[in-house]
Amino acid sequence: MNKRLLPLALVLGLIIGWLIGDRGLSDQVSTSASSDSSLVRAEQHSTSGKPLDTADVITGAVDAATLSLEQKMSRIERLKGVKSLANMIETMNLVASMSEGELHQALEEIGQKGMGSIDDFLMPYYVFMAWVEKNPNGAYDYYQNDANPAQKQMYSQSLFSAWATRDPRGALAAAEAIEDRNQRGMAIAAIAMSMAGTDPEGAFDLLSKRDDLKPWQMQSVFMLWGAQDFDAAMAKVQTVESGAVRTSALAGVLHGIAQTDIVRAADIAMSLDRADERTRSLQTVMHTWISQDIDGAMDFLSGLEDGKEKNDIVQNSI
Repeated sequence: MNKRLLPLALVLGLIIGWLIGDRGLSDQVSTSASSDSSLVRAEQHSTSGKPLDTADVITGAVDAATLSLEQKMSRIERLKGVKSLANMIETMNLVASMSEGELHQALEEIGQKGMGSIDDFLMPYYVFMAWVEKNPNGAYDYYQNDANPAQKQMYSQSLFSAWATRDPRGALAAAEAIEDRNQRGMAIAAIAMSMAGTDPEGAFDLLSKRDDLKPWQMQSVFMLWGAQDFDAAMAKVQTVESGAVRTSALAGVLHGIAQTDIVRAADIAMSLDRADERTRSLQTVMHTWISQDIDGAMDFLSGLEDGKEKNDIVQNSI
């Protein structure tokens, strides 16, 4: 796989199920080209003026760098019509071929269009990933000075997540320079989330040393940590003082394990000694369980002892 795809492992893991739905991955990839041929075909021209066939772009017969930005963006829009890993990879390759000026313009177009699907939310990440490979300071300057204020929060997540996969120290230094406290906190949380995919303990250390830590930031880190190494994550939770941060960390760990073993997550939540931690953790687990298997979730809830704790869990879960 192209090395530029490796930092996207976390993102791909979170969205791959949505993208390919109930169809097999191998079927999607093998049928991508044939399915795409049914899309409306627009006239494409290389820099020499020669018309390009859509199949040429799919098979890599044409260098994406020879396409204009308009052709690249048009092609990306059409790739969204068929959900497959092959189309996702081609989209990232098209973005990677863009110059800094094109990346800047692409973000402008994305901002004007708005967010109508999961693909639209991923595009800023792809763009900033390509931009930080070329010039992270240029990407940061766009975020600081040119980004639409209404989209700064989303762009902060995209930029600093992408930047941290390549240069966590550089990303952190840039984040610390953000004057607005809330925006600075969002940027640092994005860096920690990115680090948690490969170094959850480092992400924990980064956040735990901050005086502006928000509990939800720690929950995001422990969600990834719990999915990777449950025992290590739970051991670290035990070192955190009782309070909102610890409760959020616990919820994160259980959310992580709930993705693969919902019953175990529920049993662990039930075994917690503190009532507030037990209730919050069970609510987190039940949100996931209800979305996965509402009948199984209802059976579990019906087995809980009647009382205020059960009522709170049922009410907040549903």
